[in-house]
Amino acid sequence: MKIRNLLTAAAFALASLSAAAHAATEIKFAILAPEGTGWHKVVSAWDKELSEKTQGRVKLKIYAGGAMGDEQDIVRKMRIGQVHAAGFTGMGLGIINPAVRVLELPMLITSYA
Repeated sequence: MKIRNLLTAAAFALASLSAAAHAATEIKFAILAPEGTGWHKVVSAWDKELSEKTQGRVKLKIYAGGAMGDEQDIVRKMRIGQVHAAGFTGMGLGIINPAVRVLELPMLITSYA
């Protein structure tokens, strides 16, 4: 009787692992740009390519047009795991790492050299 229960439990565990392995992973991606803009089109094309190359195992859930709030809200949500990825402006990147804001100074860099 114990062997039968053990085999049943093992079969159930194996079936559960198999189902989990085939389940799609959804990446929550937030952008401030509204639907139909260049940013949204690029992220949507990336989602399509990502889904094709992973046979549908990885997909993006795109929150466009500030649906997740402003950049400060998105950074906060990323830190607590509600959002996995985002497209930021220099302002949003500056919230994460203020040193990045130096790249926004006008005429700081005048040549590639």
